[in-house]
Amino acid sequence: MKDSITHGEFLEIIINAFDSYQQWLDIELEKHVRLNAVPKLKGELTKGKMTWRGLRCCTNNYSGETWIEQRGERITPKLSKDVYHKSNRQK
Repeated sequence: MKDSITHGEFLEIIINAFDSYQQWLDIELEKHVRLNAVPKLKGELTKGKMTWRGLRCCTNNYSGETWIEQRGERITPKLSKDVYHKSNRQK
């Protein structure tokens, strides 16, 4: 039985966890933007479309929260790693 992991295995675990979180965050933000943006967004979300509709991604580096604003009004919930971990525990 192996008592410890190698440096490479440790890095792989960290990278997989980060990728999983980033994928979850992208999916959640896109879902809420499509539901709450005025007017509704259809098709592919591009940088130009986001700018034209006044959408801006905001992050609080202190708390680690991320959300989307449309012309200064928050249209998505504040999402963080804590919310991610809670949603994964409920599955």
